[in-house]
Amino acid sequence: MNTAGSTNTGMDQAKRPWLMAAVAVTTASTMVLELSLTRIYSVVMYYHFAFLAISVALFGLGAAGVYLYVRPSARSCGLFPFLHRNTLLAAGFTVIALIVVLHTRIGLRLKGSDTLALTTAYIASALPFFFAGMVVTSIVEEMKRDMGRLYFFDLAGAGAGCLVLVPVLDILGGPGSVLLSGAAFAASGVLLYMAERRESGHLRLIAAAGISILISSAAVAQKIHPFLDIPSVKGTNERHVVFSGWNSFSRVTVEKTGSDYYWLKMDSSAATRIFSGKLEQKGWEPTRRFSEIRVASLVYNLPRKNTALIIGPGGGADVISALYFGRKDILGVELNPIIVRDVMLDRFLDYSGRLYKRPGVHIVVDEGRTFIRSSNRSFSSIQATLVDTWAATAAGAFTLSENNLYTKEAFKEYIKHLDKDGILTMTRWRHNPPREFIRLLVMGRAALEDMGIGNPDRHFYVAADNRMATFLLKRTPFEKKEVETLDRATRRDRLRRYYSPFAEDHNAYAELIRASDWRRFVSRWKDDISPPSDDKPFFFYTIKPGDLVSAISNPSRLSKDNLGLFLLLLALLIVLVLALLCFVSPLLLFRRDVLKGRAGKKARFLGYFMGLGFGYIIIEMAMMQKFILLLGHPVYALTVILFGLLVASGLGSYKVRDLAEDKFQTVVIRNLVLLVVILLVYSFTLPGVFRLLAPGPRWLKAISAVALLFPLGLIMGSFLPLGIRWASSSGLGEMVAWAWGLNGAASVLGSIVAVALAMNLGFDMALAVGMAAYVAGALSWRPGVRGISGAEPGDRA
Repeated sequence: MNTAGSTNTGMDQAKRPWLMAAVAVTTASTMVLELSLTRIYSVVMYYHFAFLAISVALFGLGAAGVYLYVRPSARSCGLFPFLHRNTLLAAGFTVIALIVVLHTRIGLRLKGSDTLALTTAYIASALPFFFAGMVVTSIVEEMKRDMGRLYFFDLAGAGAGCLVLVPVLDILGGPGSVLLSGAAFAASGVLLYMAERRESGHLRLIAAAGISILISSAAVAQKIHPFLDIPSVKGTNERHVVFSGWNSFSRVTVEKTGSDYYWLKMDSSAATRIFSGKLEQKGWEPTRRFSEIRVASLVYNLPRKNTALIIGPGGGADVISALYFGRKDILGVELNPIIVRDVMLDRFLDYSGRLYKRPGVHIVVDEGRTFIRSSNRSFSSIQATLVDTWAATAAGAFTLSENNLYTKEAFKEYIKHLDKDGILTMTRWRHNPPREFIRLLVMGRAALEDMGIGNPDRHFYVAADNRMATFLLKRTPFEKKEVETLDRATRRDRLRRYYSPFAEDHNAYAELIRASDWRRFVSRWKDDISPPSDDKPFFFYTIKPGDLVSAISNPSRLSKDNLGLFLLLLALLIVLVLALLCFVSPLLLFRRDVLKGRAGKKARFLGYFMGLGFGYIIIEMAMMQKFILLLGHPVYALTVILFGLLVASGLGSYKVRDLAEDKFQTVVIRNLVLLVVILLVYSFTLPGVFRLLAPGPRWLKAISAVALLFPLGLIMGSFLPLGIRWASSSGLGEMVAWAWGLNGAASVLGSIVAVALAMNLGFDMALAVGMAAYVAGALSWRPGVRGISGAEPGDRA
């Protein structure tokens, strides 16, 4: 039963373009809100929780479809009044959600009242997506026979939202971007007025335009004179912050200390020092009172003439160390443009003694590994010191910017870009047990083995203090004079040597480096210290698959690095419970009638949509990870991949808009086969294609990525509109809203499953599960039926 106020067949053709435009604006706003919230969550809470912003968005959108199916009388006021009301509610609750999230205080381990605070933030964040979903689902039901065109606008709008995300975050920051999405929700009401064109709608036009202008003005005001304050969390005292800037990577702050340095922080957590330039008068000697300076600078005790490359120089501590030891050519590769352009080359240029403008010091803004693999230069040393952001990028949580720095394939690329006597050096915290640092050594062993470099025990030197450890991995074997120089430097700087090629050191590091079979050593270690790969790049996650159950049952013993898995599975449990409450229970309580008659066909219809939702999000996330290797930073991959995939999917939807009903089943099976073939081909060929494209400019890589994704998106976009047209022609039109909602619910579940699979089994396995979901969904549309609209064997009229 449809009580929306009009019928699809009787709708004025002039209204349809405006309704489609309203859908595009709404989905674009939804995408900007969803990804902006990941930034807010990462700043206010911890990056692990940012994943909730994605799942809550998909959940809210899906719940709207089920609600409209269970309560069709909700639209008894008429289609346009209903749509206007929900656009304004989406706008209003966007502002409320922002305020609630900014005032959320939770600890990393969810103790006591933290769970209640997180639940409140989750519900508040879900409401704007719920009301936006009401708008989109209602228009889908109204125009389901024109689903090919409508779904194109739906996906094109979401793609446009991805495209504008980066500049919006760069210009307005996190809170301003959220406010702008609220203004856009209200602005869609203006498009609805253009579709309605009735005198009685003038007040709705004034309300939509007025609220949109009001919230847009608030977004601009937040940029100029912030009135929505970021709380003091995670060790950052906002009263001491003298600079703050937002972009799609992180929120960057500079915090005064009352000493001879400032703290430079990303998302209120990961920190690096900006030393006062006045310390140069003392030969930079005061900087060496900090252990990370003494430990990380060990490599510079060996004289080299060629360029010293520093990944993630941040506030310049490693640059100062290189200058301290007389290096004349220093190249820093910094990921975050705010740190370089706004902090070190602008606001704190003079304070730092013009460090980044000194002769011989060159800083480029790029992702470290991407820069190296696209370079034809070699370096005397490649250094990475505590390169952690502990920040979820706008690409979502568990997509840390440093993930792809710490893989076996990355180490091989670093070694290949060293001079003949060049050295790779990395410094990490010394945990107990030292899982992170020893995992770096394992990656070094694995990389040397893959490159055919023998006698690995001659290529390492390891030293540490009580807090941090560093390794030096030389491309050629260390000479005895070099090791003697390092030994003297270690004693001078009050460090302890843990491994030397010419001494009998007895500790875990030495045992691993000298082991004839490093894999056996890894298997005996309590944590998973196997070398991360580009397929499974989760360096900070060290739980062995066989220990999952015991680890989850006792989360208080999990390290900060591994706590993300517990929170991920907690999110999965929450989603399953909420899905039961919001997607299944309403059906059983209010719409049992749907279970009567043609139950087999209805179950297959819903299974088809669930398979699509589950499979699409998993394939999307797997592709995003794979293309990070080509595009660099996760944010660029997010923008390009989502834009390319969504727009191509929209075109795929548009392509089947006029397909004859008797060809539906044939096209579904054909496209399913093409989808599986393309994904299998990509699994084997993309690494080689990326290597060929690596030296090219970023614009070429972006165009190439969109071109590679186009056939994939074109095929994936055809399934859903065909399913909705199937419903209309099969007498199941009233189930479209519920199917739309279940598609969203399956996407929530799929997003969590994708990350859980990737963390434990790799993205290739996640991709295989995504393909299987498409196959299972398509098989719900099994062959052998007697016509599209006729009854099937076993169905009851």
